Amino acid sequence: MKAISTEKTLKKAGSDFKNWDRSYDTMVLENACPKCHSDIPCVYADMGGTDFNDTYSHICMNSECSFIEKKEYFDI
Repeated sequence: MKAISTEKTLKKAGSDFKNWDRSYDTMVLENACPKCHSDIPCVYADMGGTDFNDTYSHICMNSECSFIEKKEYFDI
């Protein structure tokens, strides 16, 4: 297992935060990956412009694991 930083984790393929350059909130969940039991940052940002697009992601911090879980809530 090769753990990477939160910033590098957010840049992994398939991440909604890959090109995100604005602020986000994060909290690391220890040993929470269901595939490899590595740490996972729980990341949140409102990615909407004039509307609300609450985006949540769990992305494994193991560079060799592909686990990503996403949830979006959209409201005007």
